[in-house]
Amino acid sequence: MTRTEKHIINQQIGRLLDMQCRKCPNNNLDHAVACTDCKVYAELRELGNRLDPTAKNHKPARKQFDFKGLSIPIYVYYRNLGLRDFEIATEVGLSLWTLRMWKLQHKQELDKLFADGVIKKYNRKQKAKDEANGTDDSSGISTAKPQA
Repeated sequence: MTRTEKHIINQQIGRLLDMQCRKCPNNNLDHAVACTDCKVYAELRELGNRLDPTAKNHKPARKQFDFKGLSIPIYVYYRNLGLRDFEIATEVGLSLWTLRMWKLQHKQELDKLFADGVIKKYNRKQKAKDEANGTDDSSGISTAKPQA
């Protein structure tokens, strides 16, 4: 495709956007959802595909992570031992970033466990006080290692 042809297609796209899409009531909405049945949207997609014929119409597959058998009971066990995330990641054999991805995937369950008090929030100052006083407030939470 020559530069002139690309220039013409870009002008056509600009005209469609200026003349048709500007006055559309769905202009400020998510175009992938609101405009799928629109003739102008279909024409814009076709023009865009002519500009870049290698473009795909689907989203790329999300990367699959290997969490090495990490489960919520295992995370709760290590967390209630007082380990922080980077220590848990090392113990399980994950990178800190991968552990964060796992936590994002299980955010709702973990938030509920934090709210119910099953998982204690890590408080560095309180832990230092407890160690200085020789006390350990485990709040009756079991530290028996879960079976994976």
